[in-house]
Formats: sequence, C-alpha cells, structure tokens
Amino acid sequence: MGGDIATSIHLYGQEYLWLFGDTQLGYLHYVNGQLERTFTGFTHGSFGFVNLAESLEPFLWWPTIDGAPVLAGPFTPQNPTDPTEYYWLADGLIGPQSGQLIIIATTVTPASGLSSIGTDVIVVDNIFAPLGNWTYRTGRNAWTSPNLSWNVAIAAYDGWLYIIGIYWTGPKQPTLLCRVKEGDLISFNWEAFQFWSNGGVWAENMNDIAYLLPGPHTGATLQFNPYMNLWFMVLLDSSTGDPNIYMATAPQITGPWSTTPIYTFEPPYSNVSLFWAYQAKSHPEYATQPNQIYFSYTLGSQTPNEEVTDMSTYHPQFMVVTISP
Repeated sequence: MGGDIATSIHLYGQEYLWLFGDTQLGYLHYVNGQLERTFTGFTHGSFGFVNLAESLEPFLWWPTIDGAPVLAGPFTPQNPTDPTEYYWLADGLIGPQSGQLIIIATTVTPASGLSSIGTDVIVVDNIFAPLGNWTYRTGRNAWTSPNLSWNVAIAAYDGWLYIIGIYWTGPKQPTLLCRVKEGDLISFNWEAFQFWSNGGVWAENMNDIAYLLPGPHTGATLQFNPYMNLWFMVLLDSSTGDPNIYMATAPQITGPWSTTPIYTFEPPYSNVSLFWAYQAKSHPEYATQPNQIYFSYTLGSQTPNEEVTDMSTYHPQFMVVTISP
C-alpha cells in the first residue's frame, strides 16, 4: 500500500526489481468518491517487479510463491549481533562480472528507532532462479558503525564497485566514497576496500578520508548521464529544514562535485513540522528523452496516522527534470 526508498534495479531485458524499506500493507478503496487506504499491517524490506513491456508507468506486481503473495523481502541478517535486527533495502545492482544481485542494506533494530546500527551487504547467488529457490548470503560491512553508513548508493564502473556513504556526526554530515572489486565485495573481503582520501588518492584506511559533499542526504542513485557527460546524484533531506531538491554533478566519480537546487517544496510540504521528503532515487528506464532525469522521492508525514490516510504520503513521488541544452 505504501513504502519508502524505492530503488529500481535492471535485471535483464525490460525486467526491473524494485526494493523498498519500511512498507505499509493494506488495500485501497473509495469512500464518498475519495480514494483512501486501509492499513492492515507493516513489514520491512519489501520488493516487487516491473516489466516495461507491460507497463510504461511505475506499476509493480508483487511476487508469489505457490500462489501466495510474498509481501516482505526474504532477506534477514544471517549473523546478527542482535536477534531483532532487520533491513531497509537501500540500493543495489546486478554484478557485471558475477551476474549476482548485490544489495546494500541499512541494518536497524527496534531499539535504534530510525537510526542505523550498520550496513550489510546481501548477495543473491541465483537471482534468475524461481523466487522460492533464491539463495543468499549476508555480511556486515566492517567499515560501518552507528555513525557511519555505506548505504547511500552503489555503481559499477571501470572494473570497480563504487559505494557512497555518509558520516552521521558533525554539523555537515558529509558524503564519502569507497571502492572495491566485485569479487572482494561478494566474498565479504572488507580488507580490500579503498577509500577516496584527501590529496586525491585511494587509501586502504579511513584515516584521511575526503568529504565529497556536505550532507545530510538520506539516499541517492549514483549514475553517469551521457547527455550531460557527467556523473550525477539527486539529493534531498527536508527534515533538516532545507526545502530543496539538489542535483549533484561531477566529471568523475571522485569529483569535484557541485550541487544545484532543481526544485523547492511549497507549503504545506515545505513545513518540516508537518512533512519531510527523503530518499531520492533515479529511474532512467522511464526517461523518454536523453536530457531527462526521472527520479522518485518519499514524502513522510509528522502527523500520527496521516501516512495511512493522506494519499500523498509514504509512497514514491515521481518527478521529471529536463536538462537545458
């Protein structure tokens, strides 16, 4: 019925897998001519599929096993430090070398509330098998902590997997960058990570790690746009009081990065005591022109129960930005 994060991952042909974080369960119905939601439950880490040949709009069909809907993703931490841990599925891709599904997931416990206790990597070894036969492995990224998450975005380029992280302490809460070979990531070889550091060098530790951008930004998609000939991320987190959505661009993944506001929320959605917007995710499969950036974000409500009753909240909101020549 609704969910946040909303990452789309190209599987093959026109098939896409969508990942969500916290997810509301229920059904839609009309009351006095108005569409409303009836809440029946809540789960973490749901997912769905899209076939673009069947739908030109973001429309999901939920997976089933033996005819029964699978409302929650089948992923749970395999070596948890706390038995109550669960996942928010943050971003992912199909490994260009292994063909395996690689997901970076925020690890949370009920006691931590909306705070991360770390970042896990989930590897599905047989993504093209029937859903009920999926096998997967999970590992806790050794470079994460409650104050440092490597869960913003992941991208493959030039034989490496690049991961955007965020440092949650300090006034700027900056974004960070690391890279790792695909084989090392899917085997959970944390010692093979390299970190973009001050002085423009890759280092094997985080002692002098460079800040790409000031934050905070709750989520993004790291992609190269051929029309701009630039790497880009759409960024936002209105809970900080900033009502703007930004486009961050750079000639290289390592930077230099710059940001430009592309949209400003208007009242009442600019009022952070009522709403907050977060988790911008790009979906280039829906762009109809090369100069379009098609992305989603989640709009949350600060009012109890309004995320159930207000149809504008707690599901992907879509926006298209056209880039001027």
